Amino acid sequence: MYHIRIPLLFAWAMLTFFGPSASAEAPRYEVVVTPDYVTCAPGAEIELSVKLYYRGREVHPEGWGDFAFTAEAGVFRDNIFFAPLSGGTYQVRVHYKLGHPDNDGIIYVRVDESLGAARRANEIDSGTDTDSGTGETPRDLPADKLLIVPAEVYVSPGDSVQFRVRTISGYLYPARAVRWSIEGSGHIDETGRFVASETGEVKVSIAHEDGRSASATAHVQSSRLARIEIDAPDVALGVGSRVQLRAFAYDSNGGLVDQAFNWQASGGTVSDDGIFTATRAGRAAVVVYTTDSNVSASAVFTVVRKVPRRIEVHPSISHLAPGETIGLQTFGVDGDGNLFVVQAEYLPTAGTVDEHGNFHAPENFSGRIHIVAYHPESRRRAVATVEIIGDALEEVEDN
Repeated sequence: MYHIRIPLLFAWAMLTFFGPSASAEAPRYEVVVTPDYVTCAPGAEIELSVKLYYRGREVHPEGWGDFAFTAEAGVFRDNIFFAPLSGGTYQVRVHYKLGHPDNDGIIYVRVDESLGAARRANEIDSGTDTDSGTGETPRDLPADKLLIVPAEVYVSPGDSVQFRVRTISGYLYPARAVRWSIEGSGHIDETGRFVASETGEVKVSIAHEDGRSASATAHVQSSRLARIEIDAPDVALGVGSRVQLRAFAYDSNGGLVDQAFNWQASGGTVSDDGIFTATRAGRAAVVVYTTDSNVSASAVFTVVRKVPRRIEVHPSISHLAPGETIGLQTFGVDGDGNLFVVQAEYLPTAGTVDEHGNFHAPENFSGRIHIVAYHPESRRRAVATVEIIGDALEEVEDN
């Protein structure tokens, strides 16, 4: 198995849906389409690469159904454009359906009748030019830039991946018409099939006899990240409230992986250590991801603007040893008994509570501590009790 690096497809779709789309004007996504100019034969089949950016960051919609492909002539099948049969230059437009039309991606296709009938991409890749080993270059292919696809993969030792050669105009190119090589451990054959061996980064390269070349990267990892889970409260959040989110990474065997995370949010802000602050009523989404894999996780919240009838602080009763820490969370309760997180001020009779609601027990103390949670907007109060059991622990250790 191998994984192509297409990070955060579902997670970023939620961010863009719950965040920018709430504005009155359609959000200004930038649609980038490559190649931006193509010369091809009549009826040529051209695969368009489409990338979507919002505020400088690449985002990933659910699929091609989120885009509208239009052209002055020719037809589309998802992102595959079939050039018209008549010569000329045609405008092709790609529109993201949730975005502003001023930011559509536009390319131009010049159909040159002198090139003759273009070969279909699958015919080029599976026909005699590739499989016979002759290495003959199709004469009706323009001599444009070569690319290796996929350009970046993540694999484990022993995994294999089939690399292919594509021209920037969208044609698949015969694998045996180029010379394959790697820098790093592993093996690659004349068809572009790479087998990983040792961990590390491997550069995969091709060279054509006319001087054209291209490269791709294979990341070989011993313990590949399989999934991320977010520990988040399953209740609504009040405007202005803060919650501590925690992320956990697991490998394919279910074991925990030591992993650094990146956080992103809409409908609020999130700190580098996962503390989310709800800033407006509506829907909010938080995404956690890594920069070295295509794995992500997300949490979606309903944010409400309510004044609670009463408040509760959780846990209401706890037991700690001297110097230990416990996180406190205060909830508002509406008239129907529904809970939602609220931001409270904490006043302990001993010890300290930091700005994130973490209570730190004093080092040299034994006994009971009361912590008053106060919600300024409603002027409601609730009390939590903490038993510090230092003396009892000492007696157990002595025995």
